[in-house]
Amino acid sequence: MFLRYLIKVENEVKFLVSYYFSEKNGESQNAYLDESNYNYVGKKNKRDIDRLIKILEGYVTKPTDYHYINHAQKKYGNVPLWVLTNALTFGNISKMYMLLPQDIQIKVSKNYSYINERQMVSILAVMVKFRNVCGHGERLFTYRTADSIPDLALHVKLNIPKKGEQYKNGKNDLFAIVIALRYLLSDAWYKDFIKELKSLMDEYLKKHDSMYAQKLYEKMGFPNNWEKV
Repeated sequence: MFLRYLIKVENEVKFLVSYYFSEKNGESQNAYLDESNYNYVGKKNKRDIDRLIKILEGYVTKPTDYHYINHAQKKYGNVPLWVLTNALTFGNISKMYMLLPQDIQIKVSKNYSYINERQMVSILAVMVKFRNVCGHGERLFTYRTADSIPDLALHVKLNIPKKGEQYKNGKNDLFAIVIALRYLLSDAWYKDFIKELKSLMDEYLKKHDSMYAQKLYEKMGFPNNWEKV
C-alpha cells in the first residue's frame, strides 16, 4: 500500500518539475540537456549534473523501449520534458529537482504547505529510497535510510521524544514516510492512506498481544500516538 501512495507523489513531482522547468526554459530538449539551466556550481553539483544530462541524453538520442519517446524523436526531432518524465525514475526526477536553480525549486515546493525547497530536497531523497524498497519487494517495516527527513512541525506536534538533539522516530524509518506523505499528499489522499494503514495495522495486531504490538511499532519507528499524525 505504501508503494501506491509514493507513486502518487512521484507522478505529481514529475509534473511540477517538468511544468516549471519548461515554463522558464521552453519545451526544447536542448533546454534540459544544457548544463547552464541547472545549478552548475561546485564540484559535486557539476559532477551530478553531468551524470544526469548523460542519462537524459540517452533517452532522446537513441531508440528506447518507450514508443512515445521514439515517436517524438522521429516526428519532431524533439522530446519535451513533460514527455520524457514519464520514463524517468523517481530517483531521476528527485536528483533533477535537487540540481535545479532555486527559483524553480521554490515554485515546485510552494505547491506543498509548510515545507520549503531545502526541506523538500531532503524529503524526496528519503522517499526515493523507500519507494525503491517497495518496488523491489524488499522488507519494508524495518528499513532505515542513512539520511533523514528534516525536523518538521509534525515532530513537535506529536511530541516525539529526542535522544540528544535528534528525534527518535520519524526521521529515517517507516514513520518518516508517514510524516512525509502528510506534507506531499492532498488531504483527501492522505485521509485514505491513514484509513488504509490503520485498517491493515488493526487486522494484523488482532492476532498478537500488546507486547508484540509495541515491538512492531519500535521496528517501524511508530510512536504510540502515530494515528494523531
